[in-house]
Amino acid sequence: MNLVVWGLGKHAINKILPAVDNSDRFILYGVCTRNNEKLDQVQGIYNVKAWNSSIEMFKDKNIDAIYLATPPALHKEQAVDILDNGIHLLCEKPITLFYKDTAYLIEKAIKSKLVLFEGLMYKYHPQYQQIKFILDKKKLGKINSIKSSFQLPPLEQPGYRTTKRLGASAIYDLGIYPASLIIDLFDYSHIKLSSKNIELDKSKNYDVAGEAILKIHDDIECAIDWAYNKTYINEVIIDCEYLRLESKFIFSKDSAHEAIISLYSGNELMENIEVDKADHFELMLESFFYSIKDPQNTYSGSSSMLELSDFLNHLAK
Repeated sequence: MNLVVWGLGKHAINKILPAVDNSDRFILYGVCTRNNEKLDQVQGIYNVKAWNSSIEMFKDKNIDAIYLATPPALHKEQAVDILDNGIHLLCEKPITLFYKDTAYLIEKAIKSKLVLFEGLMYKYHPQYQQIKFILDKKKLGKINSIKSSFQLPPLEQPGYRTTKRLGASAIYDLGIYPASLIIDLFDYSHIKLSSKNIELDKSKNYDVAGEAILKIHDDIECAIDWAYNKTYINEVIIDCEYLRLESKFIFSKDSAHEAIISLYSGNELMENIEVDKADHFELMLESFFYSIKDPQNTYSGSSSMLELSDFLNHLAK
């Protein structure tokens, strides 16, 4: 299947293009950006079509799917154009910044019999799959609490993250990861937002850090936090009846990273479970491909996308 990457920021060039190029399911057919310098850079590496105008791109009827890697504030309008042109869409998180817009895109995709996918790559890595397997087997006993964090140090090239009109928001950029983990592990109807604390950059009018307490069935406490310009943290800690599970680099990792899931009893390490290295972007693309090929799987992620969008909107209010 022919896939185009729309948007050529640092993330797309370093992570997405290589993943598509290595994919057994998709052909890296083309790229689209208004930045001609980036187009030249990519064409110097990959033998692909290139457009500096989406209007021109949509004239090509050989495009099966698009990976949308533009800033979040542009997603809704661009996604509408993609779906209106009968093209399947894998969109960088968040799909949109508003629940009503996410719901609109999901409804449009369903009516058009197209796949709409949200790019939360960590869910497809064997590290997260193994954690879910351990929890499902009840090996650790009842879950008592969960703590999950994603914080980034100052970035040399922050991209849209410093521009409000493009969708700058630590909630939607970083908070989405630990929030999505909780929503994926539990029934959303049993999740209650107990408290939140959001830090704003008053000079730029967007949020730069936050923390929230969630309650599951009123007895499992989940603490999540996220932040820009802090010490790097990327982990999940799940305290259970018998053992405590800890795993670092849960949300973002290099394809060469060999993840470890550690099980503790108090302060004593009981077991280290080693996880094979994998490119979670390639695995996400594979799942996207099978969703396109299998009509039964086409809309399976719609409810989780809506739930996550609803929760993030509550955090952002």
